[in-house]
Amino acid sequence: MRGYALLLDGPRRRLSRSALAIAATGAILGAAVGTAPARAAGAARAAGPDTAGPAQAAAGTAFVRVNQLGYAIASQAKRAYLMASAAENGATFSLKNSADAGDYLKFAQTTSYTADLLLAGVRDFPNQMGAGSSSANFTAEAKFGADWLLRMWDDPTATLYYQVGIGEGNASTVGDHDIWRLPQADDTYGGADPTDRYIRNRPVFRAGPPGSLISPNLAGRDAAALAEAFQVYKTSDPTFADRCLLAAEHILDLANTSPSGNLLTVIPFSFYPETEWRDDLKLGAAELYFAVAGGSLPAGLPHTDPLFYLGKSAHWANAYITGPNDAADTLNLYDVSGLAHYELYRAISQAGNPPGLEVTQAGLLADLKKQLDKAVAQGATEPFGFGFPWDVYDTTSHGAGLSVMASEYDQLTGTQAYGPSVSSGWRTSSARMPGARHLSSATGRRSRIACSTRSPTSSAPRRCWPARLWKGQTVPPLKVS
Repeated sequence: MRGYALLLDGPRRRLSRSALAIAATGAILGAAVGTAPARAAGAARAAGPDTAGPAQAAAGTAFVRVNQLGYAIASQAKRAYLMASAAENGATFSLKNSADAGDYLKFAQTTSYTADLLLAGVRDFPNQMGAGSSSANFTAEAKFGADWLLRMWDDPTATLYYQVGIGEGNASTVGDHDIWRLPQADDTYGGADPTDRYIRNRPVFRAGPPGSLISPNLAGRDAAALAEAFQVYKTSDPTFADRCLLAAEHILDLANTSPSGNLLTVIPFSFYPETEWRDDLKLGAAELYFAVAGGSLPAGLPHTDPLFYLGKSAHWANAYITGPNDAADTLNLYDVSGLAHYELYRAISQAGNPPGLEVTQAGLLADLKKQLDKAVAQGATEPFGFGFPWDVYDTTSHGAGLSVMASEYDQLTGTQAYGPSVSSGWRTSSARMPGARHLSSATGRRSRIACSTRSPTSSAPRRCWPARLWKGQTVPPLKVS
């Protein structure tokens, strides 16, 4: 048990990890659709004030709340129907359970990704996800995540902590996944039983000795989240924001740019076996460019020239594009290039497209298109035209990520290359069937959805049928709460 400390545990409130990250992507998409042109994370800086309608905001908000509070929906299709129902009927949700995935572990690996997405949404869609919304304001939620990441970094000693709690126990130690309980029971769980000692006092794991190099995946995503936090909170909480930016620069400076063996993710590595890291450094540097370029900087920053970070981001973009995992994945926990390409493209524009960068905007667009075209090819093999296999991991987060990427590409190019359905969200079809709608897939293909109509105040379940056939038979209706 080397490298742990019984500290930094913080409140027993659970910060949802991958599910909240999925939700954050959905919220960004919900805020982005319905605009002209559509905007994904970050686009509001170019396209003006966020103007998504209340239906799209309701869909995004519902998506966050459903995932954050642990509401179990068995499939991506059901989640999509729930979003559609919320958008059309103004549905609200009374969700009583607050645990997600049945555990209370906290990982910098997953929380950093979640915070990256939430903060990007709050920053770029303030009227849909930030202080401008009376019903979908995630400013406090995003700050909760950034604050936890800040607490997991000891700036005076340059020490990173990356995990709270133990997932799997053994013969002498009970782990989080070994028992079912409410989080408030942890403080006294098992009384004095030594096998439960790490439930009562959750260990915090240290990434390495003070001042040591940091696994680049964690360094990049942590730096990105904290740089975004500086941008979001430098007016409302300048002291907190300054701490975030100082930490972001210090963390990125310690990134191990020549890692060997497994990246540091969580214990055990098999929980989150990430292999790509160049995309994370690219995103961290891009967000630091925007933070430093925005001015009002704290004293003592190691780097105050935004072009320093622009060059770093371009370097790692080129390393990713020419590296072993280029376009092997799409926007999700394991590959943030779908967001990083977009942010760097915009940073290059803001900087006036300076010469000497290791990547061009055309190169970024081409690589984004390469990822999306793979999804289109995958969708051609699926009955529902979905751009990611249904029988593997994290289908929902990949689908939401693909939708954001498609919207990003269309916004940057001023086209609808990947589908007007992505750009305009849920589109009412001209079908004769009452309540018929089109379901927008992550690749821009549309499948006809026939839904029974009901009044917004009706308690009767809404049922939807994909009109496409599955091996010659109509898909059974799915109940939508």
